[in-house]
Amino acid sequence: ENYLYLACDVKAREFLPASEAASLWSGDSLQIGISVPQADMVRANNDGVQETAYAEFGVAADNRSWVWASMNLNRMPLAAPIPKLISKSTVADGTQCYRVAIPWESLNIRYRTGLTLKLSVLVNDRDRAGRHWLEWFGGIADGKDPGAYGEAMILEKRKLCSQINFLRIGTERKSTHSSGLATAGAILCAGGRLNTVRWIRSSMEIPSSSSGRRRR
Repeated sequence: ENYLYLACDVKAREFLPASEAASLWSGDSLQIGISVPQADMVRANNDGVQETAYAEFGVAADNRSWVWASMNLNRMPLAAPIPKLISKSTVADGTQCYRVAIPWESLNIRYRTGLTLKLSVLVNDRDRAGRHWLEWFGGIADGKDPGAYGEAMILEKRKLCSQINFLRIGTERKSTHSSGLATAGAILCAGGRLNTVRWIRSSMEIPSSSSGRRRR
């Protein structure tokens, strides 16, 4: 009930992270966008102090993180690492294994079973030829738009993993722009403990012939 969990395995030829945390998006990393109605925020966002109706942040497999948009600057300041993040990500044998837990408190979200939220996950792939990406849903790479995020709902605990509540994810939309990435899969969970997460693979094939340029 305290964390939103993300587990994602990315197969790539090599791990090339950004040199600076503020530019995580320019190297191998994940970008995550999440949004909820104001009624489900700990405190309603304040546009006058640059708080947005969504949060966007990045994590790297070397366990660095960075915040680009926040719904509550007191709980998650901009241009800084994610407060109270738990990250146990690793890189081995051509696979970047992301295992992170983001506090609901830092996200400014009131956790509850039945909570509906919108989210998007983007995989940044850096190789010698340049930067490419795979976006699960939208609203990050081609313009900041939480309206393009996918829809999800926190479900009640299931017997499959007794200490985890699973998010039901809506219809998947993919934007593939990569030449060096092989496959990526992800599962988002709520509640429980980080070491009890069971990996359920959702494979997303990336055509080797496609490439693209993008903004953060």
